[in-house]
Amino acid sequence: MKIGVVLPHLGKEISPASIATVAQEAERQDFASLWTEERLLYPRYFVPYGNNTQGIPIPDPQRNSYEPLETLMYAAAKTERILLGTSVIDVFFQSPLVLARRFTALDHFSGGRAIAGIGRGWMKEEFEAAGLPFERISTGFGDYVRALHAIWGPNPVHYEGRYYSIAESDIDPKPIQLPLLLGTSAPATIKLAAKLADGINPVFYNWDSAEATVHDYFEQVRLNGRDPERMQIIVRVNSGISAQPLPEARMPLTGSYEQIHEDLQRLEALGVKHAFFDLAGTGMSIAEQLRQMEKLRRAADF
Repeated sequence: MKIGVVLPHLGKEISPASIATVAQEAERQDFASLWTEERLLYPRYFVPYGNNTQGIPIPDPQRNSYEPLETLMYAAAKTERILLGTSVIDVFFQSPLVLARRFTALDHFSGGRAIAGIGRGWMKEEFEAAGLPFERISTGFGDYVRALHAIWGPNPVHYEGRYYSIAESDIDPKPIQLPLLLGTSAPATIKLAAKLADGINPVFYNWDSAEATVHDYFEQVRLNGRDPERMQIIVRVNSGISAQPLPEARMPLTGSYEQIHEDLQRLEALGVKHAFFDLAGTGMSIAEQLRQMEKLRRAADF
């Protein structure tokens, strides 16, 4: 089972030094991957998914962050082997051409270690700040993914979609290798990923949803004439690690290290071979993140 960690590019202790420390320690311990996420701004009060009327404050550990691709580019320069992924870039805030070229640069500068995890976004205030109506969240994702494929595909590139168009052009360089993951557990996006992407990057809130998502995704992959063995499901874990076991109502891959170990085995039995843990977003100090990484590594191995 491969495991990874989110880099400390958000929170009170972010610095180039802390990112380099965690990246190099993760590689030394043979973690599989390092991850970043995207946040454009931190409204004092935000409305989750725009669907309630009373705003809530951003959690304190998330009030400070570096840009995700720039952070991974820095981590690439400090490491040699470990994979570098985004979970996720909110695509509608920049054009497919700009994002495609940024990912390609990361892939080249890292020697082919990039993973492009993308999503629709979710914070209404970010859409407004980017000059987009929040309703844009529900349309055009497939158009964006097809544009990325065209840009990363052979020259000449030519794309005409509903929202995006690219005149016949040569666009170089192309990626060395660049798996595209869609951050979702939603049925419609699972279908899109099975048809056009290389995998999905879900968060599992319970085992029923985990099993349903994995089954549905692999079934859709087969219906599209593709090989499930070539697809990736890389699970993001946002919740906490505890000194004592948690009740069985807990989210998958949370609780004590013994529980996490059992869950990793259960996940692998479903056909999922890679998960990563967000220690940075919980507000842990860098020293504590390093201690928890050692325990996670043992939990994955024993």
